[in-house]
Amino acid sequence: RVAAGALADASRRFAPRLIVLAVVESPGAARARELLDDYARAASGHSLLLCGPGALALAPAAGRHGIGVGDDEATLSRLLAG
Repeated sequence: RVAAGALADASRRFAPRLIVLAVVESPGAARARELLDDYARAASGHSLLLCGPGALALAPAAGRHGIGVGDDEATLSRLLAG
């Protein structure tokens, strides 16, 4: 579990090219939208990637924020290039 405030702080402090969050289990749909809104704001200006067993369930909502989902080479390359 990652607090959006901690994610925003790390984004400012370390200025990463890519932030990867492992999603162990998918939250309910309403909570997922809220979390993704918060994470997208917190990681603003950085590429964000969700991976792990719960990530695929978040793909539709993640795509609306430009958040990548998966751990394949094509997804990683696209996010690192962007």
